[in-house]
Amino acid sequence: MWVTIAKRCGVSLLAGIIATFVAFELDILWMFLLGAAAFTNVVVQIVRIARDPNQEASAPVKKAQFAEFGIRMVGVGLDFSVAIGLAKLAVTSILAHVYLTELEQTVTAGVVLLFYFTGFWASPLRATPAQLLLGMRVVDEQGQRLGVGRSLVRSMLLVGLIFSAFSIFEVQSNPYFIIITVPGFVLIFLAALTPGRQAAHDFAAGSIVVNRGANLTPERRRPTFPSILGNLLVLGVPIFLIVTAIQIGTQRDMRYRTNYAISAVAGMKLAVEEYYRHNSRWPTTETELGVSAKEHYPDGGYYELESDGVIRIRFTVRPELVGGSIVLRPSMNDEDFEWQCSTNGFIEPVYLPAMCRD
Repeated sequence: MWVTIAKRCGVSLLAGIIATFVAFELDILWMFLLGAAAFTNVVVQIVRIARDPNQEASAPVKKAQFAEFGIRMVGVGLDFSVAIGLAKLAVTSILAHVYLTELEQTVTAGVVLLFYFTGFWASPLRATPAQLLLGMRVVDEQGQRLGVGRSLVRSMLLVGLIFSAFSIFEVQSNPYFIIITVPGFVLIFLAALTPGRQAAHDFAAGSIVVNRGANLTPERRRPTFPSILGNLLVLGVPIFLIVTAIQIGTQRDMRYRTNYAISAVAGMKLAVEEYYRHNSRWPTTETELGVSAKEHYPDGGYYELESDGVIRIRFTVRPELVGGSIVLRPSMNDEDFEWQCSTNGFIEPVYLPAMCRD
């Protein structure tokens, strides 16, 4: 059994480890997605082998009628990555002379996704490039090619469900996104629960996803509990990896911003210390110190002097930091100056330097 697992999963496992390592080091989102797809394939292969431990990879097997949920998710992930890449190419190259807002770029990506999926499903191929690679076909209940109309309906719902599911990455900053996220995952996961392995977009378009070369029969069986559990892992493991990677990336970014903000006030701190040496008291206004009222950061935020030499740092861009501020308060310890760092409002402790967490 373990030899079979090594044969089938070795390459995917190695690719997933490498992609995830590179993604963590360079903070590249598409590498996170590639690593998640590779790990998903590993889980799918292990589930298959667990069902029949004596089956060898080279042994001929009777093909199941419907494509498995895990393979379908891998295909969707690969196709989505390709289509988003095409959308970025359109925005950066073809539409380079046109300034597009963030909303317009999202709409452009959605249109490219619709053309991508609709065009391939309505074509004689009856499958996207990733589905062809993975041995799947999208057909109607009779095994015939979908027309343009039904392909468009299927595409619109699939793209909507994908965007709904991907809103999970916004839940941390806005918990209300869970209202959109949960229905998206439930409607997608129907493909692992229904006898015809049909998700919401399949029901709407009257489509099924079948394995290439499989014989279509009216017989449809509900998936077993182990199969459902395995599919939950297939869906959950990549999501966990991606969410964890994004959280780590966010923590790194926020920590960089707070560290940068504190290091940028070094000049004002020296000015406050010099003022105290000459006047034996702390400055109360910027005018006394001879600096501008507010010093702004290039990427949003500013710092200002308050009474008793206190320097307050505020942030104006990232929602994770806007709700709070960092306060640097000077004091004298014998002949040395000390600066105590604290926060006012709400900023996650993991986003702060060590000196501000105590």
